[in-house]
Amino acid sequence: MASMRACSVLRCQNPGSTTLVAGHGRPDVHEVDVCAEHKAKIDSGAPWDLCGEHVVMDQDIAPVLERWSLVPSLGTSGFTLILETAGRAEPIEMFLTTDASISLALFLHPSSGLPLPPEFVEAFSNEEGDSNW
Repeated sequence: MASMRACSVLRCQNPGSTTLVAGHGRPDVHEVDVCAEHKAKIDSGAPWDLCGEHVVMDQDIAPVLERWSLVPSLGTSGFTLILETAGRAEPIEMFLTTDASISLALFLHPSSGLPLPPEFVEAFSNEEGDSNW
């Protein structure tokens, strides 16, 4: 009789009962074993990630963003970004200059799978037509 593999969820001691496929297409596809309890949580939408050979979720994954807001600056060009996350009483606040906010937007945008609007690219180009980043 073949031995059952352990659940790949960090801190879980249960035996694995299902193979979970992680990744977003070749070549980053990985298969890991998870127990029935964690598979049910994943299937119901609980956030999870793969870190090495371990699935991280529950207390081991970064808190989920619940709300965000901006407070424009009347001084230095930029704004204060306020992030409210699950399980944290105090929001996280940080000041972003205009350049930093554009860089952050460009960094985050590819995960949406949408192309950058041409007017966005044009608005933040220098006179030679090259991007500032």
